[in-house]
Amino acid sequence: MKRLLTLLILLGLISTAHAGEVGTQRALSIAHRVLGEATRSSDVVVAWDSSIFSSTRVEVVEPTFYVIRPTSGPGFVIVSGDDVVAPVLAYSTTYYAPTMSTLPSNFEAWLRYVDTTVRRAREQGVKQSSATAELWAEEYKPVGAVMLNTARWSQMAPYNYFCPLDNGAYSLTGCTQTAMAVIMKHHRWPESAKGVTEAYTTMYGLPVPARDLNHAYDWDNMLDSYVEGYYTTIQATAVAVLMADLGHAFKAEYTANDTAAMPDMMSLYQNFSYSPASHIVTRGGHSDSYWKSMLRGEIEANRPVFYAGYTSDWAGHAFVIDGVDDNDYFHVNWGWGGVYDGFFLIDNLILGEEYLFDTEHWAVFGMHPLRDGEIDNWISLYSTGLNVEPREFTSGEQFTIRSISYCNFSQLSFKGQMRVGLADLNGEFKSWVSEPFSVDLGVNYASSEQYVSAIINDNIELGDRLYVYYKSNTSEKWFRMRGSVESASDEVIVKYPPIGDNTSLSFDRSSGLVVVEYDDDVKAALYLLSSSVESGVTITRGRMTIDTRCLSPGVYTIYLVREGVEDKRISFQLNRD
Repeated sequence: MKRLLTLLILLGLISTAHAGEVGTQRALSIAHRVLGEATRSSDVVVAWDSSIFSSTRVEVVEPTFYVIRPTSGPGFVIVSGDDVVAPVLAYSTTYYAPTMSTLPSNFEAWLRYVDTTVRRAREQGVKQSSATAELWAEEYKPVGAVMLNTARWSQMAPYNYFCPLDNGAYSLTGCTQTAMAVIMKHHRWPESAKGVTEAYTTMYGLPVPARDLNHAYDWDNMLDSYVEGYYTTIQATAVAVLMADLGHAFKAEYTANDTAAMPDMMSLYQNFSYSPASHIVTRGGHSDSYWKSMLRGEIEANRPVFYAGYTSDWAGHAFVIDGVDDNDYFHVNWGWGGVYDGFFLIDNLILGEEYLFDTEHWAVFGMHPLRDGEIDNWISLYSTGLNVEPREFTSGEQFTIRSISYCNFSQLSFKGQMRVGLADLNGEFKSWVSEPFSVDLGVNYASSEQYVSAIINDNIELGDRLYVYYKSNTSEKWFRMRGSVESASDEVIVKYPPIGDNTSLSFDRSSGLVVVEYDDDVKAALYLLSSSVESGVTITRGRMTIDTRCLSPGVYTIYLVREGVEDKRISFQLNRD
């Protein structure tokens, strides 16, 4: 039965604020709030700004970003020079501010991306979105960081002691090898590698010999950081062996100035015993909220993330994401000895769908040690995922699972079984609802199962849900299948809580923003009489933001719909002061 919830809110229509350049004093004020305790006994100053990227000395433009530091002690904040993008782009309370003369290439590439994005936004007259306006209206403070312990390693001595010589100088390890080595150090895995790499010649004519990988790794002697004069030959050798093994296995393009490589996913499995379910996912095609939820899921599963991107000149840059705060800023380990590590905004810089000035990002997901031979996430749900015909379920009554779409993005073909089961509110398995069926799926193939009969014999309780499970022919262990794309449903709620139980609404009079939060499976829309309203409305998963500065006076209705189950309405009246 549909229920109606009406809330009448009288909101004053406030004047529209124009997006524009951010002055030095405003930037300093933002940085001071972010650093908080770190600046209690000191002030903050602009260390430098985007003018370092100016093409000529006579070019005069307002900064696109500011790098701000305390007058004493560690910490830095990178603040946007224009309120068309988010105010806080990066921060650290533990590391010192970057210096212009020692920027690692991957960090510099990120800064150039910020600079280019803001410049183009100004050139094209991009207006501030309601989502960005909400960020500027808040007093940003770091909250609730989850951090994984990772090594602060780099690319030069002692890490490159076994890299090929380039005109008499040791080649750099490369950002790919350093990032992968940091992740392996976190897991302290493998105990030993296996196999022999092939000899090859780089595109620059540097011969790289075959390398025997059949040796153990000395994890106990790999330090979290190496400071010249404070490590032994044994400790230097331990990390240098790992770096060289990865470079040879990935067929790195070695030079003394810059070493490039792509991670070889099959080598990670065959030579280093990491899960063959490890795979590369590109950023394109995923919303910001879904992409961030994927990254957060890896961090919460104790898996540092290998992250990479291409800049406008198609140069590749890799680093490690090893933490996240409650504001969805991700902690970056740049692979430069801990220098400039901090929490960074990794969104498309939120200029609206028509202004995607982003570089091509991608990351490795599911990279974990294959300690017991069991492969989690071998196959995953794809396309629309799990689709069930009824929206109401009764214990003991048969129903039809319309389709299950799935794929294999791993490094190995899969042969095994799939089955649908009932789980409780916390995701704990309760009972099977379908018979098993056989699956034979090659690498990078997708398939689907149609019209599967099912029945729930358990008592149905609030929060119960349907999951799809799989097991391989070589194992007796069942694994839950998860979605590999945003469109793939990986669960069906059997008994929902009412929409109103988890819905909240707030209004900030100073910014004119209305924020409605609700369950992720609920769809939302704003209407004025019978016409839908899109101007000033930003909808993400489980959240609607309404910029009332973009609306004319009138009575508006927010529709919240759980398709085929329930809908609710929240009405408010917007008046002009």
